[in-house]
Amino acid sequence: MMTSQISPRYVRLKLEQIQEAYNIAVLDFESGDTASARTLFKACQHYCCDLLNNDTLYLDSYEITKLTRFNALCLEFTGKCNSVCN
Repeated sequence: MMTSQISPRYVRLKLEQIQEAYNIAVLDFESGDTASARTLFKACQHYCCDLLNNDTLYLDSYEITKLTRFNALCLEFTGKCNSVCN
């Protein structure tokens, strides 16, 4: 019986996409567009959690560290966006 395994390259590509979205969110936040930034930070956090909780993926320590760090940063910035909006 063959088991499907997701390519390690998939995880690295997703990490690159998360980092790109995070960078755009930071730029939006710094320019004062907190609504857009908050949406992007929440999306990044969602993608990080999806990858971290996916049982079919094998994540190495680098990937786990990056995803955990992005998750924490996105949570922090989402809180800052919420405090600015309220």
